[in-house]
Amino acid sequence: LLKIKGYTLTPPRLDAVEAAAARKAGEKVHIEDTAAGDMVAISEDIDKTHRGIRSLIFANSRREVETLADLLARICERDRRRRQYFPHHGSLGKAIRHEAERMMRDFRLPVSVVATVTLELGIDIGRLDAIAQLGPPPTVESMRQRLGRAGRRGNPAVLRVYVQEPEID
Repeated sequence: LLKIKGYTLTPPRLDAVEAAAARKAGEKVHIEDTAAGDMVAISEDIDKTHRGIRSLIFANSRREVETLADLLARICERDRRRRQYFPHHGSLGKAIRHEAERMMRDFRLPVSVVATVTLELGIDIGRLDAIAQLGPPPTVESMRQRLGRAGRRGNPAVLRVYVQEPEID
């Protein structure tokens, strides 16, 4: 199963100057205020479709991984749910990466890891229900490898691709 969903690039609610001014005024500024609007919308969609399942969510940069994992964690916090989403990339400490991997091997709870290529190959994390891809993958082979991580043991492979693009005028 393949689903491709497009989002129009939109600016954040607050730019860097506005966020700094708000902080200086003593206001709380959350990631939802400073992340691009399309990333906020994508995180809401990913949570709707990946809530309660086991999945890998691939992004093409560490920054995208961090932003998406933070947005998804805030959704869980907002909804008073157990945290389901965790980041995984090469610049994170070994203990953080191993904890995400350990949680993926524990089949008792739904867990989704937002990752770069670090989880594309080689690390056995067991059965997955779905794969998500933020933006185009680096190569066709990479997409094939990522899709191959889901749908094992008689279950269908599910891949959702989230594409960000400028508004067509």
